Amino acid sequence: MREVDRELVQRAISKPCERSRLLVDSKAACAAEAGELIDAEVTGSQMAEIGELVRFTEGIEGELELDMSSGLEDERDGEGGGRGIGPITMFKSVGVGLQDVAIACAVVARAEEMGVGNWVVGYDI
Repeated sequence: MREVDRELVQRAISKPCERSRLLVDSKAACAAEAGELIDAEVTGSQMAEIGELVRFTEGIEGELELDMSSGLEDERDGEGGGRGIGPITMFKSVGVGLQDVAIACAVVARAEEMGVGNWVVGYDI
């Protein structure tokens, strides 16, 4: 099964960086079940498990935070203003659908905080 095309996956892994921009819930599960990653011949080293990027801000009692300090912000406004070219971050989950909803909510909230992203008019109608 594929949910996105090969070209999108290739964009997510095309620029070398400190950490992969292809985030997954499980490398092993995605390597076996994610058709779009299998089709794009993605290797384990091109993926990062999202759990590897989560840390506490102030010890175990602090808030959880996703550490994306891999240069994404520096390249976010690259050529073309982010429309079809340039670096992207992709998350692929083959787990429970509720995980997808939770991640989507967190991504939207963070994008709103950062003032980035594009609204697609009429998408949720």
